[in-house]
Amino acid sequence: MRIDDFVLRLKQAQKTPGGWTALCPAHDDHRPSLGVTEGSAGRILVKCHSAGCTPERIVESMGLSMSDLFAGNGTGPNNDHDRSRTGRKSEPKGKGHPTKSDALRVGERSTNGKHVATWIYDDANRNESFCIARFDLPEIDEETGKQKKTFRPIYVNADGWHLGDPPGLLPLYRLPELVESKGRVYVTEGEKAADALHKIGLTVTTSSHGLGSAHKSDWTPLVNRDVVVLPDEGGTKYAEDVAKLLPKPPRFVALPDLPPKGDAVEFIESRDAKTSEEIHEEIETLANAAPDCESVEEEDDVRQPVLIRVSDVERKPVDWLWKYHIAIGKISMLASDPGLGKSHITLDIAARVSRGDSWPDGDVMDQPGEVILLSAEDDVADTIRPRLEAAGADLTKIHMMQGFEFRTGEDKPEKRCVTLEDVEILDKALQRIPGARLIVIDPISAYLGVKTDSHKNSDVRTLLAPIADLAERHGVAVVCVTHLNKSSDKKAIYRTTGSLAFAAAARAVFAITRDEDNSDRRLFLPVKNNLAPDRNGLAFTLTPCLSDPDYMRVVWEPGPLEMSADEAMNPGENENRREWQYAADWLRELLADESLDAATIKEMGKKEGYGRHVLDKAKDHLGVRSQKSGFGKDSRWVWRL
Repeated sequence: MRIDDFVLRLKQAQKTPGGWTALCPAHDDHRPSLGVTEGSAGRILVKCHSAGCTPERIVESMGLSMSDLFAGNGTGPNNDHDRSRTGRKSEPKGKGHPTKSDALRVGERSTNGKHVATWIYDDANRNESFCIARFDLPEIDEETGKQKKTFRPIYVNADGWHLGDPPGLLPLYRLPELVESKGRVYVTEGEKAADALHKIGLTVTTSSHGLGSAHKSDWTPLVNRDVVVLPDEGGTKYAEDVAKLLPKPPRFVALPDLPPKGDAVEFIESRDAKTSEEIHEEIETLANAAPDCESVEEEDDVRQPVLIRVSDVERKPVDWLWKYHIAIGKISMLASDPGLGKSHITLDIAARVSRGDSWPDGDVMDQPGEVILLSAEDDVADTIRPRLEAAGADLTKIHMMQGFEFRTGEDKPEKRCVTLEDVEILDKALQRIPGARLIVIDPISAYLGVKTDSHKNSDVRTLLAPIADLAERHGVAVVCVTHLNKSSDKKAIYRTTGSLAFAAAARAVFAITRDEDNSDRRLFLPVKNNLAPDRNGLAFTLTPCLSDPDYMRVVWEPGPLEMSADEAMNPGENENRREWQYAADWLRELLADESLDAATIKEMGKKEGYGRHVLDKAKDHLGVRSQKSGFGKDSRWVWRL
C-alpha cells in the first residue's frame, strides 16, 4: 500500500514536512497524535505519540494487516491485483473477520470500550454497505458529565468484516428511503438525531463520521431536493459544510430550547406532552418560516481581510476609571500571593466606583457606576457583603454574577456556572445594567472554562480577546485577579500563574506584596503599564472596621511609593535595593547646594560603603545630570541635580 492511500483512511490527516499527522484510530484521540512516515523501500511507519498504541493495534483498528504497510502489499491502488480489467478500483483485499460480531469484539479491544449501538448504512438496493458502531469508554466527559464515547466504521466484502470505511464515497444514512421519497429532506448531525426524526414521520438523513467529514459522502441523492439542515446547538460548521456540497442552498433551522450541544433528540424529549404529529407539524412550521440560506462560497472566497486606514480613525484619549491605573474598555490584572489582600483591594475599588468617590492617590471620578462581581472563592453573605459595607459601598450598585439559567422545554430552568467562554451571557448582563463601569473577576483561573489550557498562550489569547472587545463596546473596565507562582527568582512579569499571555493581554498589571520591614504593611506596585508611566506604587494596611471589628478595611497611605514590583519581589535584589535608596538620600544631600566632579563623589561614596554600581543606580533614580567641564587634560565630569 502507498502512504497516500494509507492516510486517506485516517481522520484529520495533515501533511507535514516529514510525513503526515492524524488522529490515532486505536484510541479515543482528540488531537492528532499519530505520526505516519515513509521508510526504506516504501514501507509505511506509524507511531502513536499520545497513548503509545502499537503498530499492530493501529492497523487492526483500520481493518488492515501489518503486511499492508509494505509497498506492493495490501489494499493500495498501486497493486496490480487491486484493479479490475476495466481499470476501476476494486474493493480492498485482505483477510477480514469471519463475522460482524468478531469485528465488533476487535473494536472493543482497540478502543477499550463497550459496544452499545450500531447504525447501518445501506446502498440504494437495501444491501448493507457499512455500519457505524458506538463504543462507550470508561472515562467521564467533564464538560457534559456523561460517559465518553467513540465510533468505528465496519464494512464487509468477500474476505470478511473489516474495521474501516469501504472504498469510494460513502452512502448517506437511510439512503433507500431518500431514493423512494419525494419532497423535503431533513439533515441532522448524527444518526441518533436522524432516527428520532424518522420516528415522527420526517424524511431524514445524515452522513457518517460527523463534523468535518461531510465531504466523504455522496450527496447526489439530495440534488434538486428541498433540504433543511438542523444544526446541533452551539455550532453551524457541519451545516455549512453540507451547504458547500449541494448545488441548491439549503435552509438552516435552529431548533429552540436546546441544551448546550443538544440536537433533535433533546428537542423531541422536551415535548413529551405532545404527540408525534404535533412535533412533526412544529418542525415543519419552523422549516417553512426559515429563509433560504445564501450559497456558501469556498473558504478562500469567504475569508476576506478586514482593513482600515489609520487616517480614517478618530483619535481619542485613554478613558480612565482610575487615572494611570485602571482604564475603561481594557483588561487590568491584580496578582499576589494568598492572604495579602487581593480581594480586599478589588472590593475597595468596587466600593469607590459605587460611590463615585476619590481614588487613593487623590484622582476623582466624574460619577458613580454599577459594578459586576464574579467571585468563586468568597461567600456573598458572610464575606463579600460585610467587606463591601466596611469599605462604605453603595450595595444597590453592586451585582453578583452567580451563573446563568436555560430551559429545556417546559421543565424547571437549569442553572450553570458562567465562564469567560460565555461571552454572550456577559453581554446580556451588561445590557441589563447599562450603568456598569467595572467588572471584577476573582480569580480568573476559576472562570477559564473546560476548553482553555491556562498554560497555552494561544488558548489564553483566544479566551481574552472577546472579553477585551466586550469591555470596549460597553465602556467598562475589567479587573482580573490571579495568583503568583513560586518562581521568586524571576521578574515580576513572569510571576503570574499560567501563561504569560494573561499579563500580555492586560494593559496594566499590579502586584501586591508584603513590606519586608513591616509585616502589616502591603505594597501595591506596578508590574507593567502599556498606557501610562508605571513608576509609582502605593502602600496600604488592613485595619479592623470601627463599626464591625470582625471585618477588615483597606487604609491607604498618602503619597506615592517610588518602588517597582521587581525591586520588592526579587529577593536577590532586596539588599541592593535598600542600599541604593540610602545612597540616593546621601547623594541628594551632597548635591543639594553644589555640583561635584564624578571622581570625587565616587571616592567619597566608597568611604561611605557605596560601590560604583550602587551610586550609578542612585544617580539614575535621582535624575542626576553628568556634564563635562574644562578642556584637554584639565577636563572632568561633573554631577549636578
